[in-house]
Amino acid sequence: MYQFLKMKLSYFKIFLAFSVILSLVLVSAPVFAVSEDSPEVVNLRKNIEDKTSALQEVNKQIQKTQENISKLEQQGQSLNKAIKQSDYQINQLSLTIRSSEIKIDKLGSEIELLSFDISAKEEEMARKREAVVNFLRELQERDHDNNLTIFLRNVSLAESVFEVQSLTNINEGLSKEISDLEDARTALADSLSLTNKKKQDVEQETRGLKYKQDLVVDQKTEHKQLLSLTKSQEQQYQSQLKELAEQQEAIAKEIEAYEKELRSKIDTDLLPIPRPGVLLWPVNGGILSQGYGQTAFALQTYKGHWHNGIDIAAPLGTDIYAAEAGEVIFATNQDAYCPRGAYGKVIVVKHNNGLTTLYGHLSQYLVTVGQKVERGQLIARMGKTGWATGSHIHFTVWETSTYLVKGTRVCGPMPVGGDVNPLEYVSRPL
Repeated sequence: MYQFLKMKLSYFKIFLAFSVILSLVLVSAPVFAVSEDSPEVVNLRKNIEDKTSALQEVNKQIQKTQENISKLEQQGQSLNKAIKQSDYQINQLSLTIRSSEIKIDKLGSEIELLSFDISAKEEEMARKREAVVNFLRELQERDHDNNLTIFLRNVSLAESVFEVQSLTNINEGLSKEISDLEDARTALADSLSLTNKKKQDVEQETRGLKYKQDLVVDQKTEHKQLLSLTKSQEQQYQSQLKELAEQQEAIAKEIEAYEKELRSKIDTDLLPIPRPGVLLWPVNGGILSQGYGQTAFALQTYKGHWHNGIDIAAPLGTDIYAAEAGEVIFATNQDAYCPRGAYGKVIVVKHNNGLTTLYGHLSQYLVTVGQKVERGQLIARMGKTGWATGSHIHFTVWETSTYLVKGTRVCGPMPVGGDVNPLEYVSRPL
């Protein structure tokens, strides 16, 4: 009798588990999946491989162009340099547009391939459901039998033992099928989630593509204006550069005076332990074009001989991401106050780990003051606004308690703070 009650309890648990699982899965008609070696799947896989190779080749060309731009930036300022730089940037923008087009095509093929995978998983779930139903049906047919009934109706002890063992096997088989059904449901949910993620990637890449297409039109207009200047106007161009340099130096001197004092007020107890990964590298890839502190460029160019962040060079329009979750506390276009004089289009994000980050020289910012952002969220696109000789992001990290916005003589409200070395907190890409 004890064994009989034990088996009854086991059946009840299985029925209960089955009911819960069926409530979690979709009850749908069987879907007939396309096989792995079907022409549709083979062609999709081939297209994905081709697009991956094409993307790698375009990225190599983008990298090569970036190296040429970096070499050019080391030369002295001149009209000829500005024209060459504009040429390179337009070429690089065209390559990034091609890169986006390839990514969108590749993502489309990946989504279509996933749809076949989802169909296969739905078909597998249908088979698993059918197997579970068959086991339940067989258990129901034998539900009125107990061990005593089984032993009495069989001629031999061996037959009785065999039938009891068969019932146990059905019990175990049902448990396995229910487990497999749950695994199939999880796999299907993962595929659906990945599909949604790729669809979001397509939307984001499409928006980025449209922005780059608009940006290249602006760059061509700027290039045409440069070409309209004749060699006889080189002297006038150099005079304008000199006036701009004097303004930039005055602004930099004012900022450095504030930040030198604020660096002395940094409370190290409020800082996270320096280690890679505290903050995200704010760009996918990019080249570290200037480090932090007393760099060679800072010693030569800045009155205070100090660079309060790092510079990461990448093509115009490159996506920029929040280094950590937080709140946008400053966003403006400083070129409205002092064209080419400071950070240009800039945003500042306050985090909950004692750090505040600045992203400068943007071509576009996609967030507003007061907005909450997540770690890795797209917040801006790279540019060369403000005091920038080429496309890059200026990335500053401040100890939050020292952060404030100061009024300046010629450049309006200016975010300042006690800066720390960003390279102590980010994981640099390989």
